[in-house]
Amino acid sequence: MSSIEKKYSLNDANQIWRILISDSEKLIIERRNTDAKEVFFAAYQLGNGNPLWENFQFEEKFWIGIEKIYKDIIFLHKFTKPDMPGHRGIIAFDINKKEVLWENPNGSFAFLLDDKLYYFREDFEGTKLEPLHFLTGKSAGEIIESAQQVEELRSRAYLSEDYSDYAFPEKFYGDEPNAHQIEKAISKITEGKKISGEPEFAFADGLFLASYHLEKGNATMQNVFSALNLNTSEIIFEDVLNESIDLFASDSFFIYKDFLFLIKEKKQLDVCKITGD
Repeated sequence: MSSIEKKYSLNDANQIWRILISDSEKLIIERRNTDAKEVFFAAYQLGNGNPLWENFQFEEKFWIGIEKIYKDIIFLHKFTKPDMPGHRGIIAFDINKKEVLWENPNGSFAFLLDDKLYYFREDFEGTKLEPLHFLTGKSAGEIIESAQQVEELRSRAYLSEDYSDYAFPEKFYGDEPNAHQIEKAISKITEGKKISGEPEFAFADGLFLASYHLEKGNATMQNVFSALNLNTSEIIFEDVLNESIDLFASDSFFIYKDFLFLIKEKKQLDVCKITGD
């Protein structure tokens, strides 16, 4: 019988901002304190939650974020100006060594392809694309000026991305090919409950997983996660993700392989293991 077992929890006073998983299954968490304007990074072994390092900060304490993780290297960006969305510069950080490998303060990250990091650089002739070796930051080929070639490389990089091990929640619109099955599962999970809004759902190993909101009164809601065994129509797991909120909480769970990630009260991450029938 399918089951969900909580393996470990990761708690912190700061809000979870991003969760990423490296090729070697290192769990990377970016947390932010928007009041103090500080950002912290942590790395864990995905299988057991053992920390590699925690509460790491760069010289730039807040205006910095993750672009991509590639082969256990985190590529980060700064911003053109504080409070402005434009990304500027590239920092390559080795997860295992816990050190910066190289930094390029000019230009902006474009994409990664075949061990090359492509970035947009600007000079007096305009914006051009240049490949760098992802480990050294040194030039790894000719500068590209052709817009057609840029788009061809960007398309190849996009197609090389593989998210087949992931399942992310989605909203139900009623026109899906398996709409009847989804409706039936939602009805079973929410039976006798006064819900607000539409549940977010995903499928994994014969399970129907859903996050939904129960009306509590005083314009507040409780955000609940439930897992339904599709073969037996039994609810096998249930947990409260947010006890009392006034806005809908979205993207509060996702699946990677047989791991289920639940984000609770924006600050706690529960990592569970899914066992199929």
